[in-house]
Amino acid sequence: MKVGHVQLNSDIDSAEETKAAPSNAVKKVNDKINNRLDESMPLRFTNNGKLDRWGFRMDYGDSQFIYEEVIG
Repeated sequence: MKVGHVQLNSDIDSAEETKAAPSNAVKKVNDKINNRLDESMPLRFTNNGKLDRWGFRMDYGDSQFIYEEVIG
């Protein structure tokens, strides 16, 4: 799945980048979103001060909730 329309948001590193080259800023955000969607566990949450990521997978026809701590 690819994202066709992206609004500028906090994923942009700096306001100057947006002013200097808006098309590059939109491309950068679009690439970040598409890379995140391609991950097997794209969603993140904080659990007791630790960052975890989670997703779903299929195992012999059954869906499973999976998660792991993000290290680094």
